Amino acid sequence: MTKTAQIAAILERRYPCQAIPAGAQTDIAAEVGCSRELVRQVASRMGLVTPGNGAQRKAPRRACVTCGEPLPIHTKRDYHSGRCRPTMTVPCSECGSPVTRPISRILTLSRNAPRYGMNFTGDAFCNKACQGRWLGKNHGWGSPR
Repeated sequence: MTKTAQIAAILERRYPCQAIPAGAQTDIAAEVGCSRELVRQVASRMGLVTPGNGAQRKAPRRACVTCGEPLPIHTKRDYHSGRCRPTMTVPCSECGSPVTRPISRILTLSRNAPRYGMNFTGDAFCNKACQGRWLGKNHGWGSPR
């Protein structure tokens, strides 16, 4: 019988609860005549919980506010970066078709407008053609300025 098979037999016989207490790896290694690392590797292959690989309770990962999937561990946002970004649908200022923009973009425009001497009117455009028509009507030749 190989050392790996001996270790597996001891683990199955002594720990049917699938959890190995601290210090048990050292005892098994001394009994079989191998290293603690070999005992850890065999226990890991068998799917047993050993000290240091899940015996401690890990904090649950936060969920995305939009889709509910778990977020990456070190993210600062409450949503996935691109696909779950909160959006707002507003009508195009020229043609009236719906325009979807990230809420953060709308808030940034309204916050930064006074800083640059602009009045933010909440204008959103579906494309550059609509923006050009609107600018021509409101700021072009003959427009009320």
